[in-house]
Amino acid sequence: YPRNKRWRKKLSLYRSKSYLFIRPGIIANEAVRQVMMAGECDRNHVVGIDMVCDEAENPPEKHKKAFHMAKILKLNKSCHVGEWVKNRKPEEKLTPEQLQNNFKEDLPSLIKNIRTALFDLKAERIGHAVGLAYDQELLKYVKEHKIGVEGCPGSNKETGVIPNVECLQIREMLGAGILYSINPDDDL
Repeated sequence: YPRNKRWRKKLSLYRSKSYLFIRPGIIANEAVRQVMMAGECDRNHVVGIDMVCDEAENPPEKHKKAFHMAKILKLNKSCHVGEWVKNRKPEEKLTPEQLQNNFKEDLPSLIKNIRTALFDLKAERIGHAVGLAYDQELLKYVKEHKIGVEGCPGSNKETGVIPNVECLQIREMLGAGILYSINPDDDL
């Protein structure tokens, strides 16, 4: 960090705010411990938590205590959900028909995980949210509570989560007033 006050002041303008990421496979008690540590951090640096996990092996409800702790500590809460709910072999994602069938099969679980993030974890932002456009009640809730959706259509298509970008209904969500941004993902 520069000793020169003028440069310190300039650099402080570019200092980013960070989230603590709850990574795939972390046990629930460890996630709570890490959130408590985040709560002790300088809020100019760590402003919230974000759960990024393999929903098939680690459903979002696993971290309900960690999100409750984040609420107590007044940390922002973001959750990557509605991305993938079943670990499929590459040969199960080869054809457009397979991808379409997988999407239809996964849709109820994708929506369930979005509901869990919003209603049980009290997430203020959600990443991916594949399936959100298929539940009018959820759309209404997301709009009314100004919950940002960090969509990753390129990653979702590339990893075979969706058969095509159109199934995300991004234009329809934007038209309905959903705060939807297009983002890269760590898979790309």
